[in-house]
Amino acid sequence: MPDLDLASLQRHLDDVMRETADVREGATAQYIPELALAPPDRFAIALCTADGDVVSAGDVDDRFTLQSTCKPFLYATALARFGRGAVGRRVSVEPTGEAFNAFIGLELGRHRPHNPMVNTGAIAVAGMLARGPLAARSDVVALFERYAGGQPVDLDERVCESEHATGHRNRAISHLLRQFGVIEVDPALAFDRYDLTP
Repeated sequence: MPDLDLASLQRHLDDVMRETADVREGATAQYIPELALAPPDRFAIALCTADGDVVSAGDVDDRFTLQSTCKPFLYATALARFGRGAVGRRVSVEPTGEAFNAFIGLELGRHRPHNPMVNTGAIAVAGMLARGPLAARSDVVALFERYAGGQPVDLDERVCESEHATGHRNRAISHLLRQFGVIEVDPALAFDRYDLTP
């Protein structure tokens, strides 16, 4: 791919915004009441180059919750903290073919989640991190501020409360993982660290 200067990248982003302006398919997440209230027409794109330059388009001044886009960052944190071998003993990296919130998704015999990018695996990763890098709620904010290059990050408390009140499936997954020894912390703590939403 040829090198693109910032002006070219900006034109590409602007083109994407124009080409998608009339898309009205899909819906907001209905399984989290607070997310169901989110304006469905908000959309933003931002790219950061390896040199730290940022180009963006759309509703970039609006705040969005990260939701499942947090999963790769938590997984990277676990790998950096515990190493590939230790993380791999608790979470595999195989594709599952299951929905992101599938209740089942553990390897037979080992009871290891198939993938850190689905809830079962992400909760296992959060359970590992709850003993160190995410021991306190403020640690979640600090972690994502580091990943955001020092930019301020807040927890969306309304979304957190809404998810916590309705997250019965993820709470059950946490207990299942504790039952099989995939996580060693209190399932409520693993669920809470997974459930915090910057």
